[in-house]
Amino acid sequence: MHSRWIEALILICTVGAALANAWLNANPLFGAVALAFCVLYHAVTLGSRLIKRNQGIAATFVGLTVILAGQSIIQTLFYYLGWSLNSVTDATSLGLTLTLLIAILPEETTHEPAEVEEVTSNKKEIIWILTLLIPSLIAFGYAIKASSGVATDLAIRTPWPLLPIGTLVACILPAIAAWLAAWKTKSRVLVTSLAALSLISVTLIAPLVYSVGFGFDGFLHQASETILLNTGTLSPKPPYYIGQYVFVTWFTRLTQFNLETIDRFLVPLAAAALLFFLIPLSKKYRAFPVAVLLFLPIATLVVTTPQAFAYLIGLVAVITALVSRENKWHPAVPISFAVWALCIHPLAGLPLALGCAAILFPRLKYLFAIGAIASIPTAFAFLNTSQASITWNIANLWDAQTIQAFFSAMVPPQNRVALWADWASMVAFLSPWMMLIAAGVAIKHDLERRRDWILLSILGIGMIIAGIFLKGAGEFAFLIEYERGNYADRLFVISTLFLLAPAATGVSLILERMKRASAITAITLLLGLFSWHAAQAYNALPRFDASVASHGWSSSASDLEAVRWIDRDAGIEPYVVLANQSVSAIAVRELGFKRYAKDVFFYPIPTGGPLYQVFLRMVGTEINADTLHDASELGQSKLIYVVLNDYWWDASRVSESLAGLSQAQQSFGNGADRVYKFTLP
Repeated sequence: MHSRWIEALILICTVGAALANAWLNANPLFGAVALAFCVLYHAVTLGSRLIKRNQGIAATFVGLTVILAGQSIIQTLFYYLGWSLNSVTDATSLGLTLTLLIAILPEETTHEPAEVEEVTSNKKEIIWILTLLIPSLIAFGYAIKASSGVATDLAIRTPWPLLPIGTLVACILPAIAAWLAAWKTKSRVLVTSLAALSLISVTLIAPLVYSVGFGFDGFLHQASETILLNTGTLSPKPPYYIGQYVFVTWFTRLTQFNLETIDRFLVPLAAAALLFFLIPLSKKYRAFPVAVLLFLPIATLVVTTPQAFAYLIGLVAVITALVSRENKWHPAVPISFAVWALCIHPLAGLPLALGCAAILFPRLKYLFAIGAIASIPTAFAFLNTSQASITWNIANLWDAQTIQAFFSAMVPPQNRVALWADWASMVAFLSPWMMLIAAGVAIKHDLERRRDWILLSILGIGMIIAGIFLKGAGEFAFLIEYERGNYADRLFVISTLFLLAPAATGVSLILERMKRASAITAITLLLGLFSWHAAQAYNALPRFDASVASHGWSSSASDLEAVRWIDRDAGIEPYVVLANQSVSAIAVRELGFKRYAKDVFFYPIPTGGPLYQVFLRMVGTEINADTLHDASELGQSKLIYVVLNDYWWDASRVSESLAGLSQAQQSFGNGADRVYKFTLP
């Protein structure tokens, strides 16, 4: 029977079974099994047509990820059409995705042979493989055990003091093994796998150590995903993030895993999958996948947020666009990832999607490149609203303060006479410059792909210019002061993503020519690579050392106790809470978006909102009834709680003042959190 008809028949049977199961409200396990079989079967059959290779692990991997991308895109469309997302839409969206892929992918009677690496019979190479792989697996296991072993629910600034001394070394050993594998073996899969082990070792530290949660934004997104899972929709409908939300909720229904767990580990684990898309680009230089780790912005990948997920998927779009051009993959691969990135976070996905288009359509590459560079400032100009007013002042670009800030960014960090802390800061400073130099090497010496490297370098430099323009000319008055440069900083991250491929190629090319160097040179080089990778890993997580002092504190178990006690104590009476962002994050996770007074949430959301400003006054120099009345007016409630953490810079004085003013108080975690209750007349 014709293979396309077999695909269609299996699609009808499995999707039909899942739909019938949903309509009959039967055991959801049966529908999930039918959909899982459908996805895996078509990942195998469609994957081989997407990459034009015989069936194999690579084809299945690409087929699976493209199906997930298409499924998420159609689910996003359903969401904005007003459909309630549930098991019925899960089956429908998957059916539409697979029908579209079956229709557009040509059925070829012959495929190129699958890329199977030659199994070496060289005993020396086999010894090298075992010598590198076994210690790397042991080091990986040690790093994961060390991270999970120090999991804490206390408020901390940085995880590094909690981790055993050897943890950082264990995280980096697989990366060094990957460099040696690139030099001493012929296996690109081995190099990539070792690099992935190193990357996972770092990205999993935060999810494993911070048992309550890490950051602030992740709590907000988990709360939204929970509402979407339970109700099938969100109201009002946000214009961003849905591409991630629908994937997490779909995967939760399919696997019955805990949503919070899926969300927490999504980006840290998916980051390693990115490296396997690099294998086709490493034919010439086997070190390419591990060279990417030298410059990959790992700090953006340690916690799941739509911004980070869009970076990751957008980067996959750019990488697969390069592979599509070089290996003749079907353009549906990069296009599906580009559209998915747009669905996840348009402001992060738009430049990367346009960069992907520039690679795929060379006749229009400069038009798409200009569009990518100008996309974010242009989007802000069109999205300017009274709720998020952005003022533009071009004259600020020539202001003395702006010029001074520009040149200050080019000055190396101050030497604090702390060898390791200073080195880590220096690596962070040098990384963009080294990327540009390495990209220049690739442009000069990699003649076969010179046009692609020039294009990506133009995109990378262009995003830096766009970031400088946004930082200098855009005034985001609606944001809290320390966040006003965040949008420009995100353009610098996107610049790094564009420069990754040419920079990694340049580094790989340089190191390829050093294979015949002396033993002393090789050892020195490996030590240099080790220290660079170690600094990159160290910079990926919050730091509190002689060079960098992080001011952020993680959410804690005592924060959780305080939030729960307040809600029980208030009962059915509406209330408003003045607290810092760690406590507010826990409140969102525990209580969802429980109460708004007009557009003011009943806990402070620290993006410059008025309630957060009242909190700063209440724990600052304005601890008085007037400040309480301002909170009461904003929250439209006579019942007010103030939460004070013991790490607040002036906690003793503030606590004494609040205690004298409040009607009641409660302590949690041996004084880690203190709650003060106020009832206004």
